[in-house]
Amino acid sequence: MVSERVCTAQDMYACLKKQVWDVIVCDYVMPDFNCLQALKVLNEAGLDIPFILVSGRITDDQAVTAMKAGAHDFVMKENLKRLIPAIERAIVEAQSCKERRKTEEDRHIAEKELRALANRLVRSQEEERRVIARELHDQTGQNLTVIKLLIEKVLKSAPKNLVPTLKEVSDGISEVLTQVQDMSLNLRPSMLDDLGLIHTLMWMFKRLQKQSGLVIDFTQNIYDQKFSPETNVNAFRIVQEALTNVIRHSGSCEAAVNVFLQEQILTITIRDRGRGFDPDILSQGLSTGLSAMCERAKMLGGTFKIESATNHGTRITVLIPVIDETQHPDETESSVPSIS
Repeated sequence: MVSERVCTAQDMYACLKKQVWDVIVCDYVMPDFNCLQALKVLNEAGLDIPFILVSGRITDDQAVTAMKAGAHDFVMKENLKRLIPAIERAIVEAQSCKERRKTEEDRHIAEKELRALANRLVRSQEEERRVIARELHDQTGQNLTVIKLLIEKVLKSAPKNLVPTLKEVSDGISEVLTQVQDMSLNLRPSMLDDLGLIHTLMWMFKRLQKQSGLVIDFTQNIYDQKFSPETNVNAFRIVQEALTNVIRHSGSCEAAVNVFLQEQILTITIRDRGRGFDPDILSQGLSTGLSAMCERAKMLGGTFKIESATNHGTRITVLIPVIDETQHPDETESSVPSIS
């Protein structure tokens, strides 16, 4: 066993730097150094070493003060037989705390790495969607258009017996062309990059109303602000997924979407008055769609909250920290706020 005695703050600083110690045993009163001063040195050193106070005349108030300052235990000199068990217990507890901290640190690191991986996967997925959408629009769509024009040209001089067939082929190509355009837009609306979040949301709302009859009450306070591509894409996908759930599961033909920006926090709420669901279901884990929305919010440093009750509709609230990219660079030097 290695031990060392110190009587001044300077000696204690030097001793703590010399090696790693298992426990510190300290008298409450010493000629030039006392217990509270020793605790201050330990705290300033940033070390988590069990600290046991030993005294022959400590009052209850003094003991409480020492414990609040960081002492783990205290032993009266008239009962020193408690000292060895107290030291052993403190060392075991310190080791247990160290292992718990290590486990917690490992968990945080693993979560951070998993989040980074998810972020990369989403970026990769969105880039693939962008490429496929462009190819569908620029190549497949254009080729179908050329074929349709050629058929219409042939129709003008085709024998009468072939006209019905050619018209049927032309109509079929028109239908496929519409499907290709829809696929391209569903994969990645090009206006999301060109016009930004709000215009793309408005376009989506009109499209959903036309396709499904869902009427969306949209309110927002965003005018010329431009957000990062990541914010645009993930915010759009969250609203898109939420409204898809409304159409599929709520039984409601109306929904409300609010998008507001205040103090660098983008708040998005999606509400419906449909059949809702039992919140206890969430304790069993989020569905794939809800989980995807939650992950997208977390990737942006934001939060995701869902509230629902049977026959009382559902409300989704997403808070996302953002930087308005229309501001002057000097105005965006401060860090983006995080939400916890």
